[in-house]
Amino acid sequence: MSFKKYLAVVVLLVMIIFSSCIRDIQTARKYVIDKPFKPVIILPPANIIKSTYPYNPDTATEKPEKLDITKSLFLNSIDDEAVINSFINSLQARLTRYGYSVYGPGDMAEFISKGQKVFVFSVAQLELMEYPDTLRPNYVYNNVYYEQAIKINTLVQNTWFEFSELNHPDRPINVLFSMQHTSDFIDGEYKYDWARGGVVYEYTPFRLTEADVQRLNEFSGQQSAQYIYDFLMNVHVSDKISKPFNVNNYLMLDRERRIIRRANDDERFFIIKLQD
Repeated sequence: MSFKKYLAVVVLLVMIIFSSCIRDIQTARKYVIDKPFKPVIILPPANIIKSTYPYNPDTATEKPEKLDITKSLFLNSIDDEAVINSFINSLQARLTRYGYSVYGPGDMAEFISKGQKVFVFSVAQLELMEYPDTLRPNYVYNNVYYEQAIKINTLVQNTWFEFSELNHPDRPINVLFSMQHTSDFIDGEYKYDWARGGVVYEYTPFRLTEADVQRLNEFSGQQSAQYIYDFLMNVHVSDKISKPFNVNNYLMLDRERRIIRRANDDERFFIIKLQD
């Protein structure tokens, strides 16, 4: 193949890809403007999982053994029902704010009997995880490297959703994962201490409290609502243009910038399993 023919093929492929991306965004934009939303049912979990580890399990080669829950700072005193209600209420309120009609478990039978298509997000598992970690702020002064190890506590909320559509047997079931976290906040900086004759790290710690557990729970519900919105927008795009769901071209509504753009991995659901 001559260079000119090769170049023409490359240009044609680029144009096809660009045209496809434009069509995806245009379809997503129409979804945002027209709001062709189907009803959404949210099914809460039966209980929550509480896990305490001696260190960050994601940094270990092998996952560490769980500690006795009585050794945790917060999880032992948390009321499961209060956590579930707070998360679900936050999730439903934000979805309603986005324009969806949101229902609960008691509405399933009516939708089934009417044969109406409705999206179902079942919270298959909700986990609160706690572990100590180490923050290591560093600094280079006069070609000398300084590092300070500071112990902090971290709280993580992991949520697994099972997505399906009632009265739509061809709709695949998706397992969707979301993770939100918070930790102690360290406000500090390196300074040269003339009295000590060296560089020191001065800091003020703002430790987690039980109120932060509640705030994390509510924030996780709000973020899950945003992830659900973006996920359903991508489902709509896939349906409208008859193209398979592509996680590599996952779109999101950036509400701050008021644009539709491709989502980063930490800005959307992680799709664990796609059932054909």
